[in-house]
Amino acid sequence: MSETSTIVTPLFKALNSIPGVLCLRILSGMAPTKGGYIRGNEKGTFDLLALLPSPLFMECKLPGEKASKEQLQFLGRLKRMGVEGIFVFSVHEGIEAVRKRIQPQPEQKELFP
Repeated sequence: MSETSTIVTPLFKALNSIPGVLCLRILSGMAPTKGGYIRGNEKGTFDLLALLPSPLFMECKLPGEKASKEQLQFLGRLKRMGVEGIFVFSVHEGIEAVRKRIQPQPEQKELFP
């Protein structure tokens, strides 16, 4: 199974089902189309962007996979900009990462009962 079918797509759907979370799927590289190819973002761009109180970029990896040189460079770029980026190795890990970052304020309703 691929990282897309195992982690990226299920995590994308799970995060978008959480009230107050908007998750965007980011495509990089080249994708075939009927008339040729469409160019996505630069190689190394992380898979998901969760829009929370602060943006969180997530790169999904199957257990045992390592980050590419381009992904590490992208992470460095994020850090220099003061933006958080993480690697996640399961859907559960990605959900928990978001859960930790959207703790409800005392006057807010609990998002994760």
